[in-house]
Amino acid sequence: MRPLLARLRGLSNRLYESLCGRPPVDVRPLHRQWLVYVDLHRDLRELLSRLEGRVLDVGCGEQPYRPWLPSGGDYVGIDVDERPGTVRIHPGERWPLDDASFDAVLCTQVLEHDSDPDHTLAEIERVLRPGGTAVISVPFAYNEHAMPHDYRRWSAIGARAAVDRRLDVEEVRKQGLAGSLVGTLWLNWLEHQIGGSPALQLLRALLMPLWILYCGAVNAVARAIDSLDRTGAFYLNVLVVATKR
Repeated sequence: MRPLLARLRGLSNRLYESLCGRPPVDVRPLHRQWLVYVDLHRDLRELLSRLEGRVLDVGCGEQPYRPWLPSGGDYVGIDVDERPGTVRIHPGERWPLDDASFDAVLCTQVLEHDSDPDHTLAEIERVLRPGGTAVISVPFAYNEHAMPHDYRRWSAIGARAAVDRRLDVEEVRKQGLAGSLVGTLWLNWLEHQIGGSPALQLLRALLMPLWILYCGAVNAVARAIDSLDRTGAFYLNVLVVATKR
């Protein structure tokens, strides 16, 4: 049973990624995480294309957004995990980077996993040159993930206040409205339920085309609801654009 399940899971995963893409950058409308990324990617593509000079990517991981920066700039990625081509940092310690040495800083979906986000924001302020730009994004409504390092969520007001203690906030954007919020939590809940049951995993592997179509339908309905949402109180994510004083 287990070898069969493993083979079916591998086959279904390959089919899924070929049709739906793979996060964080290649995510298509049939993917169950598409609602999480569609507005974030739209805004990042717009903002990163304008960043010039030396750019620091905080919590860069596998550096997925590096290709969206203008060519010819100087890119540096830092992370707490040791990765090729990345400067390793340690929680709570000063980064091995000079003061005012970067023209822009990118920090996407990182601070919720940071046990001391004020230290990170202080370091962003320190390494950013006067007048430099910081692009920072954080989730507002999302299930627990990347455990055990999942510490907090920010509202738009909370994100503005946290960043404004260190930098001048120029703009705050809410991403993914009521439909995206409900659709994301529903699909993520289903994924967790299925992942905890070998029988359900087998059933999904056998019915993968139907699962893909179902996710696409949920995504379409969610975006339609987003277009009707005028409350401004329900959203998935917050993006802050700020400059150094």
